[in-house]
Amino acid sequence: MTGAATLGLDFGTGSGRVVMIDLNIGGVIAEHTVGYQNGLLDEARAPEMNLAPNSAIQDPGDFILAAEQLLTWAARAAAELGFEIHAIGISATSCTILPALHDGTPLLHTPAFAGRPHAFAKLWKHHAADHYAKRIAAACPSFLGRYNNQTSSEWSLAKAWQTMAEDPPLWEAAERWIDVGDWIVWQLTGTETRSASHAGCKNHWQPDLGGYPEEASLEAIEPGLGSWLSKLAPPHPLGTSGGPLTRRWQDVTGIGAAALVGVAMVDAEAAVLGSDVDTPGILVAAAGTSTCHISLSAQPTPVVGIESLVYGGAVDGLYDYCTGQAASGDMLAWLSRMLAFGDSSTPEAVLETLVQELEGSVSPSPIQVMDWWNGCRTPLGQADLGGIVTNIKTTTTPVEIYRAMLEAGAMGMRYAYDLHRQAGPIHEIRITGGMARFPAIMQIYADVMGQMVRANSTVLGSARGAAISAAKAAKWVVPASLGYTDYEPRQSERYGEHYRQYCRHIEQASASTS
Repeated sequence: MTGAATLGLDFGTGSGRVVMIDLNIGGVIAEHTVGYQNGLLDEARAPEMNLAPNSAIQDPGDFILAAEQLLTWAARAAAELGFEIHAIGISATSCTILPALHDGTPLLHTPAFAGRPHAFAKLWKHHAADHYAKRIAAACPSFLGRYNNQTSSEWSLAKAWQTMAEDPPLWEAAERWIDVGDWIVWQLTGTETRSASHAGCKNHWQPDLGGYPEEASLEAIEPGLGSWLSKLAPPHPLGTSGGPLTRRWQDVTGIGAAALVGVAMVDAEAAVLGSDVDTPGILVAAAGTSTCHISLSAQPTPVVGIESLVYGGAVDGLYDYCTGQAASGDMLAWLSRMLAFGDSSTPEAVLETLVQELEGSVSPSPIQVMDWWNGCRTPLGQADLGGIVTNIKTTTTPVEIYRAMLEAGAMGMRYAYDLHRQAGPIHEIRITGGMARFPAIMQIYADVMGQMVRANSTVLGSARGAAISAAKAAKWVVPASLGYTDYEPRQSERYGEHYRQYCRHIEQASASTS
């Protein structure tokens, strides 16, 4: 073998992906995607489970099977192309979290708790814990100071409280409460190695403020809630290693012991490194099922509306500011399912047609949308809000609704961009993720935002970022090598009134929930 490579595995909502990066030039060698064996379960997909409304759970075994398929494929591809694998990075949706035993066995895979809803991994979009998130925020604990004085039903603590309240025996039996990215690293290496990325972004860990929240502050919210702390573990900084693959994983995949597995990253934070960003001044947006926007700073400067302010979540040594939109691709997928209902067309075929018709559609759309299909993450942090579509008429066409949804997504990003600028100057916007592969969509984002946007040449920015972080753990520095397609804004003033109405909707929703 003559080449050296690092792998990045990204475990998304609907699939797992791997990207292979040339360590000497930084370019993408190969990439591959696999679906999950079982996939997401909710009250519609699994009515026999009697799940609470807004549940989203999954068998964690899906992620291990996907990892085996991706790593085995990568080992074969590397051998065929003449590369040796030196590092393996992991990124995953967050907060996707599960209860486990001390040895890492998921409670779902034990006889005592097989099939119990709370034994499954709770996906990031599990909003059934919203009641508990609101009760935590209402207590006004000091540890929420860098989290917009809120927590989310998508995050660790609210999901833990829900589990403790609704299945006490299971919660008592859980010896570990762990983010799926950290858990995958544990399964691959045999060593529990938590990351600062998951700990800071979704578990309220702040190293300069004492680490995790104090037990007394949790017990003041709800007696017993302090038990959450005993199920966590100290995190490790990005760019460190969890160790090599276990002998079993080496045998199964064909990847040798020379490959080190890096600590895991939150997928949105991984997209920052994957976009060749490691300094302040650039807003990185990972636009896929949902959208997250990240910027970096040397100093923590709380800004009202910024969802989280975390040390070392994306780049060790810097703070990252995070905002988000909980439904981007999810909202578009919903529309495609509605349009395909009762027809011979598939949702995928409907989406393909809508993308094709987008170029010739009127801009801005006569329809207006608030993109809150999974609630409003930024700036309100309200998971129980729903999407809004206005000005529908009998002459309204599907592509007008589709375009309005995209415009609303771009307006949400524009709102987030303005928030990030309050923390420090932003001179560039880079977009990665599945949405970045569509030129017509990226042009809408540039037009609505009134700013040039740069779309990454690879949509697997999170996987690439995980690969770069793992390479650092293996003492390699990956050169920046991404290409970008730049989209300049065109007649952005057309969207002025639409954006003002978007902001008024936020103000009205804020007033009605305050």
